[in-house]
Amino acid sequence: MDIDQAFELILEHYNGQSPNEKSKPYKLNERFTGNEFNYKRVYTREGDDWHWLTITNKGEGKFMATFTDEKGKITDWHFYSVKGNELILSDKERVEKDGRLSFKHQLNKKIAEAKHTIINEPNRHRKRGEISL
Repeated sequence: MDIDQAFELILEHYNGQSPNEKSKPYKLNERFTGNEFNYKRVYTREGDDWHWLTITNKGEGKFMATFTDEKGKITDWHFYSVKGNELILSDKERVEKDGRLSFKHQLNKKIAEAKHTIINEPNRHRKRGEISL
């Protein structure tokens, strides 16, 4: 599967998923896509300046789709990977109603911070009562 096919499959998925029959399909917005056509494509709906679908090629068969809400803020991240001729949704993230990232995202961030600390900070002696991981 080439890059164009992957972009088109992802776009078709979101155009066919609309819960409201009256909502218009996403179309390529050439103004915001610009020269990055093989790297990133921005799709908008006619008459809607806020709800965007952005599909980004992350390299080596990996793609990311992001969505914005009525304020233009990114609320969803969907991660895809290409395996042979199949496009697979490998992960999803979304902003919770209170504006914070999902628990899964927060947990992954804490794990990454812990790994960074383990790798970059030398072992030090702990004081009595101090908790270590």
